Amino acid sequence: MKTLTYDYKKMQRAVQLLNTISICGIAQARIIAEIADILDSGTIGEILEKGENQNVVHDKKVQ
Repeated sequence: MKTLTYDYKKMQRAVQLLNTISICGIAQARIIAEIADILDSGTIGEILEKGENQNVVHDKKVQ
């Protein structure tokens, strides 16, 4: 199963931003853009489910 992982502090900020959004629409565009940036910062990971090989070595790219 694929999953996205996020920085904890960024997700706390996303929650704060979501709580400030009202239904005014376009006036909240800056907040929505910041939330989108936070969600876009997620990294792809993988969770092994029961029955899958738990001894798999995952490749990591080093930059």
